[in-house]
Amino acid sequence: MQNFVEQILKHQPFLDTLVPFVKKVAHLAVSYSLGQTLLKVTAPGIPDVYQGSEYWDLSMVDPDNRRPVDYQERMTMLKSVENDYAQDPLRLIEKLCHDLNNPAIKLLLC
Repeated sequence: MQNFVEQILKHQPFLDTLVPFVKKVAHLAVSYSLGQTLLKVTAPGIPDVYQGSEYWDLSMVDPDNRRPVDYQERMTMLKSVENDYAQDPLRLIEKLCHDLNNPAIKLLLC
């Protein structure tokens, strides 16, 4: 299996079709994740929010509270987002929507 994957990733015609597909799927995944986060934080009841889930989590396991979380990094980004939001909220949202890999958009939504 490993040999197959290594060989297919060297095959340019395959990569020419794979890369656009991956970009499309990643964009849709971010959109769905933001929608899910919005529902989670606005629906009645108590949301099931894990420490550190303010950023994108691409791990293949269930989240839990035992993972180390860089709170200082999140506080720094939160202060930056708050400052930008206070100055021009629409500009900030537009900027973040053009860079969906930036976890600041999810942090702002949370």
